[in-house]
Amino acid sequence: MATTKVKLLTQNDRELCEKIAELNIVLVSRRARALLMLDDGHTQAKSAQLSSLTVGQLRYLLILFRKKGTELFPIELKETFSSEPAVVDNNPVEDVTKEKKKKAKKKKKGKKSSAKKKKPTKKEEKKKKKSKKGKKKKG
Repeated sequence: MATTKVKLLTQNDRELCEKIAELNIVLVSRRARALLMLDDGHTQAKSAQLSSLTVGQLRYLLILFRKKGTELFPIELKETFSSEPAVVDNNPVEDVTKEKKKKAKKKKKGKKSSAKKKKPTKKEEKKKKKSKKGKKKKG
């Protein structure tokens, strides 16, 4: 029975992972090595063991890789090896200030809603008084 081996990495992805693996940057290089081993046909357990990752970390890496591809690696590393410049936002400071403003608005909204206290009804006030009197008589 013949099985078709599906490759995880494209040729470009493979070359990038090989270069990153050679750098010996702790987590990033381990991830690249693990992806290379999986692409070579090793099991998840064996790939995790040889790349010094846990099986859980390797499975998480696979999820990330399937969602993001090589974008999971830092942009700086990709720029080092790539002939194409990475797309970078022209004005990152503006984005940060927008995010801060949004967060501040959310906090203010939360404070307003939590600051409002419901005024007790007359029945509730009577119950409180009765319970206080009962506690005083017992003590």
